[in-house]
Parts: sequence; C-alpha cells; structure tokens
Amino acid sequence: MPFKSKAQQRWGNSSTGQKALGGKENVSEWNNATDFKHLPEKAMATKEVNLGKKHESFKVKEGSLHKMLGISEDKKIGDERLHKALHSQNPTIRRKAASGIGLSHMKKG
Repeated sequence: MPFKSKAQQRWGNSSTGQKALGGKENVSEWNNATDFKHLPEKAMATKEVNLGKKHESFKVKEGSLHKMLGISEDKKIGDERLHKALHSQNPTIRRKAASGIGLSHMKKG
C-alpha cells in the first residue's frame, strides 16, 4: 500500500512507524509502492456526498476552502463570504465556492 502524504511517509520510516507497520521489510514495500513525484505534504480528508435517487456520488475535500480563504475550520463560512469567493481571481476558489453554495442548499433541502 502506498503512502498518501509526505508526513505519513516520514512517520512510516520512523522507529514507531516501523513497529506499527511490521518491520523494515514492510516499510520498504510501502516506499516502493509510493509515487514520490505526486506526494502531497499532508493528505486531506475526503467525504463522500451521495445525491440520493440519482445514485450518483462525488468526493469533497473537507476544510480545503477554509484553508484557501484563511478561515479556521471551527468557524463557519458565511453565505456573504461564499458569494465573494465566487468572484475570486483563483479558479479553484471559485469552483469550491460554487460547490459550497450547492452543498449548503442540498442540506437545507
């Protein structure tokens, strides 16, 4: 199984990680299975969003918009801030803000 982030890879190669993963041989297998060219510093938690009757779903990276807007995750992003983010110069922020607005409407449903 490959490592999902550089932080996980550092832990896996530490003495604690080697004990947890079952020794140096297992850690070596994890290192060989990992593509280090595209390894992020930290892996983001994803959440599966089910669309119900349509039998479709998609994954959302929780907290990514908070991080991009510089808002702590324990605070809520208000509707006004989401609508401001729709006019951002960054296309990723615009896309995530549009998704956030759509998800907020789904929950009120």
